[in-house]
Amino acid sequence: MTLLPFSFLPSKLPCLGKVFLVFAFLLASGYQSCFAQVEEEIVQSKEAKIIGEIRSGSWKLPRVEQLVRRLVSGGNRHAARWWTAHACDAAAQGLLPKKTPKSLRIVGKLASLKPVEPQLRALPTRALKHLKKIQSLKCYSAIPSAVHFAKRCLDLYPDDKLRAKVETIEASLGQVNWKTARPMGAALVKSRNRLEASLVKARDDLLDGMIQQYRSYPCPPGARAIRALILAQGEKNLSPKWKSAWQAVGEIEYRVEPKQTLKLWLENGGKVYVYRYGKRFLSTGGRSYFGDKKQGVEFQVLAGDVLQIEVKKMHAKKGKRKLFLVAVGAKLDDVELPQSAWTQNANHNAASLDPQSNAMCYGIEFSPEQMPEGLDDSIVELMVSLGSGILIPTANEFHHYAVGQHKKLLAAIGAFKNHGLGYTWICGESDRLAVMLRIPRWGE
Repeated sequence: MTLLPFSFLPSKLPCLGKVFLVFAFLLASGYQSCFAQVEEEIVQSKEAKIIGEIRSGSWKLPRVEQLVRRLVSGGNRHAARWWTAHACDAAAQGLLPKKTPKSLRIVGKLASLKPVEPQLRALPTRALKHLKKIQSLKCYSAIPSAVHFAKRCLDLYPDDKLRAKVETIEASLGQVNWKTARPMGAALVKSRNRLEASLVKARDDLLDGMIQQYRSYPCPPGARAIRALILAQGEKNLSPKWKSAWQAVGEIEYRVEPKQTLKLWLENGGKVYVYRYGKRFLSTGGRSYFGDKKQGVEFQVLAGDVLQIEVKKMHAKKGKRKLFLVAVGAKLDDVELPQSAWTQNANHNAASLDPQSNAMCYGIEFSPEQMPEGLDDSIVELMVSLGSGILIPTANEFHHYAVGQHKKLLAAIGAFKNHGLGYTWICGESDRLAVMLRIPRWGE
């Protein structure tokens, strides 16, 4: 190793000093960046700790207030609103003091918080300006679609004053002189297209922000808010991105939220599919009693889940009309669910994301000794001749369905009774039968 002469060092000290200063600056910057990252992780861990306490059942108002403050100060306003709603549900259950809603509104004024995205703030004003332009140019036929667009913008960024102006223009449409109406010009069409593109981008940005905050601070109101935003697009018009967001929410909440045990009995004699928010959740083979050894089938669900059950096998047919008749029973954490928990999907599509609840047709079990009141004489005569059976009130061509004609249904009655289970006859007259089982929402 060759040593540098001592006389060399003084002449090179300024250069070496600059090198050391640059190195020190880079080192300090690295430490500062590293410290900021560690500090951010500490901040997130504090919020995660509070959420962990709440999930374990330790609801304390000061800790909830601390969580909401941190969420607001960190710019996580979506999460702040969700956890405020969650805390209000807890207060309704007696887990937090009754003053909780007022306390949390004081903390962050969350009742009036609006999305902070600049595009969302500007869209309702731009939509109203476009609507007024259409009205002033007498393009009356374009007003309904422009009103609908403005309302979609106001759904994302509410403004009561702007909504009132939009509704006033909508109401004035009934008084216009259609003889003076004009078609939309190219400039208005371009303006409309730009607005629609801005709405798409604003909604995508809003969804991205909500999903990001939900991943970090999930809670039931957050899942409901994101689902509501997605369904506002229309189930048939969802892009792949929005469909993947729908699935992501379902996977996150099923992973982090506390689960309940649902035991389900369903006598049908054919294959059955169970869907949760449009995704296949469970399927069975052709077992006669929906579960081995007639013990029912057991699986984990979340509070607020909407399960859709598709029944494949019909029990009677007349022309093109089919009759479904199913005996069902369910327990949630060993507590029987009431008949009101069962409803029917109006469009009979068990894979739909947003099932439309319809009044269920319930079969009435009877015997000749106990006839339902208010029946036509011809129906009563038919019942007496056939013996014990099930009355289907709304199916005109299937007023009476004899249980004795179908051993599986007769066995179902005995099985339910032997197990001491309450059961409900669900009837449907359609090509497909899709019933819905609503798990009570947390806080109900």
